[in-house]
Amino acid sequence: MSWDSYVDNLLQSGNVTHAALLGIDGSIWAKDAGCNLTQEEATAIAGGMGEVSGKYFQDNGCVLGGEKYFCLRMVGDEGLFYGKKGPSGLCIARSTQCLVIGVYGEGQTPGACNIAVEGMKVADLQSNRTRHRGAYHHLALVSGTLITRSPDQCSMGFDSGRNLASG
Repeated sequence: MSWDSYVDNLLQSGNVTHAALLGIDGSIWAKDAGCNLTQEEATAIAGGMGEVSGKYFQDNGCVLGGEKYFCLRMVGDEGLFYGKKGPSGLCIARSTQCLVIGVYGEGQTPGACNIAVEGMKVADLQSNRTRHRGAYHHLALVSGTLITRSPDQCSMGFDSGRNLASG
């Protein structure tokens, strides 16, 4: 699956209006056509996500597509950032190799955006494991739908897992 496919899957979830994938160095791997993320902004976002303290985002907010989102919460040790601007906001999730960015707009819920973005930690999908909110969950991408199982359910397979994108 190409990096563009991950962005498409996030958009098709209906939980984000814009999405992007960045390397942890700030390189832009993929973004949707309406996402006006610049290279300068991507580099700043990667730098902010590299700080466990979250001080950069707390002091400066997060700028994406010329829009400044203030810091609602930064969980640096888990690689998570949540920002807000008016009725819209964003979630950024850092994996070992990339940053997944999702922006939600009016009529979309922050929680659904967060679940979709946090579930798409690309590097961790490749290894079929991710740490999600304190517990390891096993993941699979089945027909474009992200399926997760808690550790005690992993032996049961992925056929009846919970779709992270739809909550």
